[in-house]
Amino acid sequence: MPPYDPSLAFLYRTAPTEVAGRSYDLAQYHPGREITDWEPENEFFWNAVGRRVARRSLRIAVLALVVAFVVWQVWSVTATDLADVGFAFTTSQLFWLTATPGLTDGTSRMIYTFLGPRIGRRAFTALSTAVLVVPLIWLGLAIQDPSTSFTTMATIAALCGIGGANFPSSLANSSFPKREKGNATGVNGALGNLGVSAVQLLTPGVITMSVIAIGSGRADTRTDETVYLQNAAFVWVPIVLALAALSWFGQNHLRSVRRPSLDSG
Repeated sequence: MPPYDPSLAFLYRTAPTEVAGRSYDLAQYHPGREITDWEPENEFFWNAVGRRVARRSLRIAVLALVVAFVVWQVWSVTATDLADVGFAFTTSQLFWLTATPGLTDGTSRMIYTFLGPRIGRRAFTALSTAVLVVPLIWLGLAIQDPSTSFTTMATIAALCGIGGANFPSSLANSSFPKREKGNATGVNGALGNLGVSAVQLLTPGVITMSVIAIGSGRADTRTDETVYLQNAAFVWVPIVLALAALSWFGQNHLRSVRRPSLDSG
């Protein structure tokens, strides 16, 4: 067995916390902890422990962004079927309902951009993911009743748009060194956008599954089949809650990136 090398202290759970003349609390790098010593520009620190912690947080951020984009797009997918299941909205109203999530997306981005760095990545990812349950549940309930007003539907559509704001404010690259921030942002954005494809691919099949339906179905006037539009929303609720919990317990809070800065991406 090779002799113990103190320069590799970060690789050992029980290793001394004194490295290169500086004391580190290794427990702070475990999932769910607050990190007070974070030096991504220090090559030794980054190779020994930083990369592992940052990539773990990035993986969680990507998954959270996928479901955020699902919520952002789920409205546009289900809105196209409203007229076929008994909703008496005009063509103009349906267009407005489809466009509303995009409007609130832009507004929410301005708020989230400052909120994220202020409360920290871990808290922001968990909170911004958990709140997406509200439009999902509300949509699943409202879409079962054709008498639901246009105002109510527009409010739900606006809340769904919040999901799109999670990308620019996710702080996915905040724990990476400057030379890798671009790659982290690219991975987060590219993989996160899979949520758009996922909701468009899965929704047509999900709304026909009575076995997972909560509530009654409606007859589709085009096909005479019974569809369960609420499935398009309800099926994502447990996934959103699970990822909110994973974000809280799996990521770390970096004290050094709490406030907005040019380097935090």
